[in-house]
Amino acid sequence: MKAWMLDTARVYFGNAQAVRDYRSQLRGNRPIFLWGTYLAVLIILAIAFLSQLEQGGSGRMSVTQLQGQLAIFYGMVVGMLAGMICLIAPALTASAITVERQRRSLDLLFSSPLSIRYLLVGKLVSSLRYVLMLLVLALPILAICVVMGGATAMDVLSVTLILMIHAVTLSAIGLVMSAIHGTIAASIIWTYLAVGAYLFMGAATGVTGAGAMIGRSGFAGEAPWVVTLSPFSAAYSGATYTTLWGVAVPNWILLLVFSVALTKLLILGAGSYLSHYGSAETKGLRIQSFLFVGTIFALFTYPIATMLRGPLSGSSAGPSTGPFGATSPADIFCAYIIAIAGLFLIFVVPAISCYAYDEGRRYWPNGFFKFRHVLDGTPAGAAPFLLSMLAASAIGGWGAVMFSGIGTPGLLSLSMAAWSAGLLMALWALGRAASGPRMGGLRTARSTAIGGILLLFFAPYAVFAIIAGAARDAQVMEILMDFYYLRPLIWDRMWTGWLYAIPAVALGLWFLSVSERKIRNDRPRFEAYHQPPPPGDPV
Repeated sequence: MKAWMLDTARVYFGNAQAVRDYRSQLRGNRPIFLWGTYLAVLIILAIAFLSQLEQGGSGRMSVTQLQGQLAIFYGMVVGMLAGMICLIAPALTASAITVERQRRSLDLLFSSPLSIRYLLVGKLVSSLRYVLMLLVLALPILAICVVMGGATAMDVLSVTLILMIHAVTLSAIGLVMSAIHGTIAASIIWTYLAVGAYLFMGAATGVTGAGAMIGRSGFAGEAPWVVTLSPFSAAYSGATYTTLWGVAVPNWILLLVFSVALTKLLILGAGSYLSHYGSAETKGLRIQSFLFVGTIFALFTYPIATMLRGPLSGSSAGPSTGPFGATSPADIFCAYIIAIAGLFLIFVVPAISCYAYDEGRRYWPNGFFKFRHVLDGTPAGAAPFLLSMLAASAIGGWGAVMFSGIGTPGLLSLSMAAWSAGLLMALWALGRAASGPRMGGLRTARSTAIGGILLLFFAPYAVFAIIAGAARDAQVMEILMDFYYLRPLIWDRMWTGWLYAIPAVALGLWFLSVSERKIRNDRPRFEAYHQPPPPGDPV
């Protein structure tokens, strides 16, 4: 235990890689120029906001109106800082590993006594020091808000903490994309695509959490912690709290727990990509992924369920009526939880399901469904891993719902679980069909799988819209949408989730047959040029 604590302290404090990278970032006059430009932009935008505020309030204003205008000014400044963080923090790590790979120094670093974790944490810490400097430079602008009465010192402190926490997560996303991609351009493009997806999901879950606050005044007081998942809402969510087991916990603390867990997963993901099959990073990533999704879905569900306990307890039946009778609102809530879990896991399907050869890493097709490979990262464990992640999400979310006392999951939840599992298996089989030595490498296979997923999601809706537009009848669109496999997300169609799972499974079986046929045809090529690595042997 003592040795582990000393090793952890050596990784996070006094990291030589972090010192080296941070000194490289500060070398020359470029940092001074960039920081000066950054501060000048903040000042100019703040002056523009203030001048607009003065013009809008040139007449007589009450104290309440003036306070409201100052609060708006404070929200604008914080939103501006959030935008700066979202642009700068990922850029600091988006090419960190890619540059080392292009310099041919990555193998030299791995041949040293330093561990993969030591290297990745060092890269992350150096970027966070740079971001911290940006937040420190912004303090004079935030101080103007405090002096003018638009915010308090505690508001500024909580906002700074929330933005720094988001900077940690965004930098970790850039680190993972840098480890995956071999060129700087690809790393930067995929980093900002991933950041955009993260911000979209944060905003969507924040709106979901805010929906439980209908009838309340703003974000003041108690609110589900998910309202802090978007950095652009930091000005309004920094003072909120969540009641857990009778204790008021500030939401920035729960955001910190979420960010630390997610950042650790991202670092393990980067380490898993840079290591061999069955490595400690890969096994740790898989195990902690189960714990992460279960805990996060429990923390996501429990506060909302407790806030909805009163409205739901007064209703015995919900608006959805299926072949099994009336459905309770608690069952509808549980069904949406499993649907969100399935949609969330779609983002990891291409990274899990695809296999090919990639710079000496031998992704050997060792079967298509074997539970004993769920932790080693091989292609045979991809489908069991996805289903296990879906089960962990359901256990966390449904357990929180039952613990809150609003009800229990029922047949509707099981129907949506079947729909989510069928959709994931279809997309998993698509990833296998896009893989193989003829696809041009692992990155090409993953890009093909992503393109196929986007096509399956958006092409049917576009075709239906064109047909409905040609028919000039709104009812035609409603009829056609019944053939769209995302239709069960609408509450009045949720009970049909198991029906939509049937064509998804059929499509998945067809993709799987294509992939297995390709494996049989490509096996001579596999055996001629590469041999499967023995278990635990580094590649």
